[in-house]
Amino acid sequence: MSQRLELVNRINDNYKVVRSSVTDNGRLWYDYYLSYSGGISKFQVVHTYKKFLAFSVSATSKGDEENIVK
Repeated sequence: MSQRLELVNRINDNYKVVRSSVTDNGRLWYDYYLSYSGGISKFQVVHTYKKFLAFSVSATSKGDEENIVK
């Protein structure tokens, strides 16, 4: 668990778009905030979701130097 907490802290330090955490059962969890002003289009929702997925995968693979996540 301590390795997972170190990993999510490293990810949170390097990636400001997503926030990572570890659940009580040891799973990695990602969330994000959708910034908007004056409404939001369907395109913005889909585009942001795709970016979130890409950032999550990238943050895990680049931040996980010890192969904590299998």
